[in-house]
Amino acid sequence: MRHDLIKKLLTLTDEQLSQVYMRVFNSDDGQLVLEDLRQRCFNYISTIADTDRETFANEGKRTIVLMIETRLQPIETEKEREE
Repeated sequence: MRHDLIKKLLTLTDEQLSQVYMRVFNSDDGQLVLEDLRQRCFNYISTIADTDRETFANEGKRTIVLMIETRLQPIETEKEREE
């Protein structure tokens, strides 16, 4: 099963993958999950902790949320870039 998902993932263009993210995270449930991730992954508070190791771990969590949010931004299609 996992192998099939990876195979399919590798066939998607960047634009198609962003569309998948949009379908998932623009749903009501997806919005709840995204807000939960924001709360848990330092979207609203500093990632700085008592040790560098903790800070780095916190920043890694935050980076995932930022990547998801980037995927949810409207992207310019090839057709729009040509115009």
